[in-house]
Amino acid sequence: MSSPIVSPPVAESSADIGSGSSLTEASTAAARLSRAVSRTRWYQLSLVAAAVGGALFVLAYRKFGAQYPFLVSIAMLLPLAGGLGPTLIAGWGALALAFAAHLLLDTPIDVTDRVRFVGTGVLIPALAWVAELRRRYRIEALQREVQLESASEHLREVNAQLESAFAEQRRRHDQLEELTTAAPGVMFQYAAWADGRHGFEFVSGNVREETALDPAALLRDAGLFWNQIEPDDRSAVRVQMHRSRELLVPWDQEFRVRDARFPDGRVRWVSLHARPRAVPEQRKIIWTGIITDTTERRLREEAFRQSQRLESVGVLAGGVAHDFNNLLTTVIGEVELIELRKSATPDIEHALGNIKYAALSGAALSRQLLGFAGRSFSTPRRCSASELLDTVAPLLRRLLREQIVLHMEVPDNVGWIHVDSIQFDQVMLNLTANARDAMGQGGALTIRARRLGRLDPRPTAYATLAPGELVEIVVSDTGPGMSESVRSRAFEPFFTTKTVGHGSGLGLSTCHGIVTQAGGTMQIDPPGDGGCTVRMAFPASPAPINQVPMRSESDHSPAPLPGGSETLLVVDDDHQVRRVTVEALRRRGYRVLKAANGADALRVAGASEFPIDLLVTDVVMPEMDGMTLADLLREQHLAHRVLFVSGYPMDSMREHHPSTGQIALLLKPYRVDELATRVRHCLDLPRTQMA
Repeated sequence: MSSPIVSPPVAESSADIGSGSSLTEASTAAARLSRAVSRTRWYQLSLVAAAVGGALFVLAYRKFGAQYPFLVSIAMLLPLAGGLGPTLIAGWGALALAFAAHLLLDTPIDVTDRVRFVGTGVLIPALAWVAELRRRYRIEALQREVQLESASEHLREVNAQLESAFAEQRRRHDQLEELTTAAPGVMFQYAAWADGRHGFEFVSGNVREETALDPAALLRDAGLFWNQIEPDDRSAVRVQMHRSRELLVPWDQEFRVRDARFPDGRVRWVSLHARPRAVPEQRKIIWTGIITDTTERRLREEAFRQSQRLESVGVLAGGVAHDFNNLLTTVIGEVELIELRKSATPDIEHALGNIKYAALSGAALSRQLLGFAGRSFSTPRRCSASELLDTVAPLLRRLLREQIVLHMEVPDNVGWIHVDSIQFDQVMLNLTANARDAMGQGGALTIRARRLGRLDPRPTAYATLAPGELVEIVVSDTGPGMSESVRSRAFEPFFTTKTVGHGSGLGLSTCHGIVTQAGGTMQIDPPGDGGCTVRMAFPASPAPINQVPMRSESDHSPAPLPGGSETLLVVDDDHQVRRVTVEALRRRGYRVLKAANGADALRVAGASEFPIDLLVTDVVMPEMDGMTLADLLREQHLAHRVLFVSGYPMDSMREHHPSTGQIALLLKPYRVDELATRVRHCLDLPRTQMA
């Protein structure tokens, strides 16, 4: 197959071809010189032949006594190859010598001799003309041979030059093919003619790997490319192309395409960057550019934006939960203070019970908000993922209806993760409840677990995790699945597709917060043929962490202790919480001082005539937080025992005070009996342990 040759080598070859004329001229001059020398020699030979012819006549006459003028023809054979001139000279010269010999010898010339002389004289020009024709034919043959040899030599030189140019062209073609194939995208040239025709003039070889389209087929039919563009984006792409064509401005655009490499035709995002160039002589516009796959980049950007939104809402949720905990502390405290009076009627006691139950339910909702905000109170420990899933499986089966089958595909010793076991159960229960509601009349719920090594392939969403081994837990159902619009908002707080009263919208967002707090990540697979798949990945714990599992407050709290007569200082910026706390502790017999902020507390402690046996302070307060207040009172020797009260867990306190060691913390909302128990416990500890 012939290949195009770039113009520079061809121009050089043309110049070299032009130099062949000098070679032809030199060959012609050499041939002329050779002919001149040859003709001189032939004329010399003709004179010799004439003398020889005359001598032969004389010898024949003397020996045989007869006249043989025809013998002059023998002399003509010598210069015959010399052509017309030498042959005529030789023949007529010999004939003239023979005639002269007749005259000198006075030999009679009869009729026969005359006929012979005349016949020989006529024969000589005929033979000379034949010799001339033969000579000219040989000369032309020699000239053609010389020209043919010269042309052959010239063609060999041109062929060598063309082969060199073709080799250079092939090298450049292979180099261009390597560069375009190694490029991070499909390089192309797309043309649009004035008569409405358009199509690809060039596509790089990696188009087959990127789009599963044959390059040759794409060059024949550009419609294969347009058919892969998502229908909703196709018109926008055409508009942008026409704008670039009319204004000769760059064609830069991102759009969606259907990936033909996968049977489900999943959607990918691509970015097109091309520059137009007008070709007036052909009445067309040519775009030269590249198409790159931006799906992973957009996923990373979307994940980053999602994390920013979740972080922002998480901060808001944490603040809301803190204020909510203060309200719940007031409600629970007021109800329990009323219950302590023992003066309520049965109806009022029932109402108080309902209020208390509602407040405790609100406390659970507050913990969900803190879980979403990544600030929930938890005690992570080294847990076996297999044991966690085996333990929660019975709870999940009770949560599902009989029409739903639970499949547990959990191998033994799948790995260890660092997580709070109670929160892990909450995540699995939330995911199971969502799957149950989605499957409606029935289906199957499958829970799988596996360990991912360092070199095992992993989804793009796991790229945010630190390198190392992972434990992956996958929850899949056979329900109708999620649309892309729902999936993109699934982790947003308060977003729900359920009807009013059937969902708070905090389930998946809380799960996401718990998993993130444990150092892992959570993602929902893109919509497929049906069903929904949620993936969680946790860093594999390399070594055991000796921790005691956290129990609920009600499990490890001892029985309420009697009150006392010590002096307590209660500091809280919330007036209602401060009033309930002071009232509850005074009913236990304590002498209670109160302050609304840190500066007020320093003033009250300095003016008190009784030593402060225990400081009960909120952690988060304006101007001066509770931990700074405790440090100042210790430095001034005004208080050494401290019980911190907060709606945030211990981790958030250590973020601002990294040097914090073992401290006593009571989480809001709390019950009156729990407050009294923790106060008595702190007072009974040695002062050195509370320092």
